[in-house]
Amino acid sequence: GAETSNNYEIGIRTTPVRWLDLSLSGYILDFNHKLTEEGGVFSNAGKALHKGLEVELNVLPFKGMRVYATGALQRATFGEGTYKGNLLPYAPQQLFTVGAKYQVTLGSGELIVNAYNTFTGKQYNDALNTEEESTDGNNGAIPAYNLLNLSLNYNWRNWGVSLTANNLLNERYFTHRYDFWGGKFPGAPTTVNAGISYRLHR
Repeated sequence: GAETSNNYEIGIRTTPVRWLDLSLSGYILDFNHKLTEEGGVFSNAGKALHKGLEVELNVLPFKGMRVYATGALQRATFGEGTYKGNLLPYAPQQLFTVGAKYQVTLGSGELIVNAYNTFTGKQYNDALNTEEESTDGNNGAIPAYNLLNLSLNYNWRNWGVSLTANNLLNERYFTHRYDFWGGKFPGAPTTVNAGISYRLHR
């Protein structure tokens, strides 16, 4: 059958003072015929349940500056069968981002600087939630990792220039395990991208 779900969410968003806003929500996703992946192969896992909390915090200390944090604590588990109660593959229990963004008028345009760190918690690559790594690297837990990123954007009139650097600290990490890849599928090293754009006004 096709993957379906009943979703329930409740939350609050508040701005207690002018320089602070906060949102907090809790959710439940009740799946039927949940699609899961193991080793690059997708299968129907039957019933599954996602439960979690999400938070977003923005602090505005002065004009143009925003310090922010977003995050989620979640638990996604099999709802029936042999692996009932186990975590779903590739479903980290923690996801967090913290950063600072600054916008300022510079010359005839606007400069936007955004530096942020993302954290992805430990994951499993199989329904059994295998902890120890196999000798061939095809099975085992996927360790948590942090990525520090930076983006610069300058916009003036119809033009835009951008520079993005991901994984600034060149952290060695991996995101998947695939038999056909020969074990660990590595994450990208430090990567720098530059771009220029022109926007037509109608």
